[in-house]
Amino acid sequence: MRYMQPASVFKSFALALWLMTGMPTAVSAQTASSENGELNFTITQLAVIDIGDVLRQSEAVAKVRALLDEKRQEIQQQFAAKERELFDREKELKSQKSILSDDAYRNQVAIFQADVAEVQKQIQATRQSLDNAFREMQDQIRNIVLELVTEFSTENNIDVVLNRQSALIFRNQLDISQTILEKLNERTQNARFELDEKQPQQ
Repeated sequence: MRYMQPASVFKSFALALWLMTGMPTAVSAQTASSENGELNFTITQLAVIDIGDVLRQSEAVAKVRALLDEKRQEIQQQFAAKERELFDREKELKSQKSILSDDAYRNQVAIFQADVAEVQKQIQATRQSLDNAFREMQDQIRNIVLELVTEFSTENNIDVVLNRQSALIFRNQLDISQTILEKLNERTQNARFELDEKQPQQ
């Protein structure tokens, strides 16, 4: 794999940082002092990566999505049973309207409405819990990607790795996304994934 080795890429690098942050002064964090005290900007090798695309195509995220879909289907079946129970209760309650006194009927309606609200609350909490669990697993996989990028950069003496969305123009040879994707799939091929979601209190 080839990487760009310009004599000086400071201007384009500074532009990329400015486009990313809107703060050209942040470039100073990438500087080093020379022997005569003057600032020296030296970047010999540069690479780009599309982290979002790596995550989307990764086998690890695919496994987590499959777990998420399976869990959602399981929970949907559970709440479908509760919804049928509420529907039957509603029919029965309507049939008793002519039998019960007004106060007794209003009291039963209030109890029923409270139960419906509780089930709706449980559904919302469960969905939120699953979404949070999925995001947490995605963050863990993203951290693995960052570790792989760091290792790859060190092994190949890459000075700077930019997110692809922050680079306006670059040669395709600079894109290490596919390489990192392959390393990620290899690193996580035997990994076991579990959605650590907290069930709402019944």
